[in-house]
Amino acid sequence: MPTYAQLAAEAVWGREITPPAMTWLAEALCAHFGRPRTAAGIKGDNRHLNGSHRSQEWILQSRWCTNRRYTVESGLTAEQARWLAGFDFTPGSTKDMLLICQRLDRAVRAGELEEIAAWYGNVDGDQRVDGWDNIRNVVATSDSSHLWHLHITFKRRHANDMALMRRVFAVLTGTNNGGLMSELSGAEQRELYNAICGKGGVRFQVAGRGPKGDRGVVDYVLEGKDAVLERLNELPAATAEATLARLGQVPVAESARVLVAVLGSERARELGAALTAGPGSE
Repeated sequence: MPTYAQLAAEAVWGREITPPAMTWLAEALCAHFGRPRTAAGIKGDNRHLNGSHRSQEWILQSRWCTNRRYTVESGLTAEQARWLAGFDFTPGSTKDMLLICQRLDRAVRAGELEEIAAWYGNVDGDQRVDGWDNIRNVVATSDSSHLWHLHITFKRRHANDMALMRRVFAVLTGTNNGGLMSELSGAEQRELYNAICGKGGVRFQVAGRGPKGDRGVVDYVLEGKDAVLERLNELPAATAEATLARLGQVPVAESARVLVAVLGSERARELGAALTAGPGSE
């Protein structure tokens, strides 16, 4: 095992980039679960000599790399090749560990997170590491350290995708499907939609789903759809984060009022308009 001095002697060690979007995910999860920032990790230590906790540039150029093929992808830009792509999170309790792994397993197997290459963790509390290889679509496993911390390998070109990290946050915290909107009837979803977007007679249509479907405006905010993020990113970072955090904590009936209170009625309508298409209503 090389020393840190030996690793730092190579320029590629210092050229590794921790993607800001992954840093956001680390900080958001630690805040949500009440964990210290050290509970989430991205850059590997001197024992990580291959894989997603190392940049692809490091894997291909460092004398210390032990596997020059694992997690290597074609077609990356020079910057993407410097991105780290591995993410670890230790939730701190058996209950939370099992829950986040169960949620992630369902989402990945359902094809909702194709930007993830693989994950490892524990879904049932036994002594075998669970996981899923999302490239080959087969069950995967890893060493026993992953029994009590979650590991996610992102496909490298997506490692700095903020919309993706918000979707992952929503899945791990249980604020996506089965969260704020799924328990509402169609009429209740439409009422919430109108409270956010105004009653302008527009039709809610995102990826073929609307107020009568199993998702709604608030779920799309939490999942981090591009149009929504574009609006939220216009806000001061603290305000945008507070909006997302509060939506995950308040009762369904209060969600629209939270959006209006934090964003202002005009901005809330703009936010809703970014998710709408076409005239008429259903």
